[in-house]
Amino acid sequence: MPSINLFDVTRIQVWINFLLDDLQVSADELQRILEPDKPSSRVVSRWSKGISVANAKSVKLINERYPQARKIYELSIWDLMDCRNKTFNALFSSKTRSQLLVDKATETFEGKEFLEALYDLREAEFRGRDYIHYKKMEDCLRMFPYYFSKKIFQAYIRDLATLLYRCAHSMPSTESRIRPNYESICRYTEYIDLYDHTQPESTFELLMDFDKPFYRRRH
Repeated sequence: MPSINLFDVTRIQVWINFLLDDLQVSADELQRILEPDKPSSRVVSRWSKGISVANAKSVKLINERYPQARKIYELSIWDLMDCRNKTFNALFSSKTRSQLLVDKATETFEGKEFLEALYDLREAEFRGRDYIHYKKMEDCLRMFPYYFSKKIFQAYIRDLATLLYRCAHSMPSTESRIRPNYESICRYTEYIDLYDHTQPESTFELLMDFDKPFYRRRH
């Protein structure tokens, strides 16, 4: 059996568990949407556990029934954090900066600063701008907890941080200079969920100073 890409697994898990936990849709109901004649199939459970991933047809069928879930599946982070070259090249040739920075769940999600830094990171990769790429990776690691502190991401913080850092792999100069402190990132992401989100500016200032979101490598 071919291996499943971490990006695909994480995206599907965030999406399907939003349906199961936040929207309180039962696995049986989702199964009836997919295959009315196979109510006992455990495919939804396999998606939730990361054993397999939903195909495009299944995602479309469920999203048509639950538009709120579509917003989660189509968050801009998924476009920006998919480091596979084909997707990346298509991304910058077909979408403008403003299109990518308009988060499709803006009524419930904040984090414009993170999305801007992530866009600039990927653009620097695309244009071969080593130093900008390195500095934007620092910014993304600092701001990661603020964007991903929401409940739907909590079970997948380590995987999401791993996906972010994979964006460094295509730029050896960034990868050689910096590595994430995953323990610190996970700890602060959990903490920030309890912080006062009515004061985003003070939250942002706190994050810019938080304890070692990354390590700088010595040469």
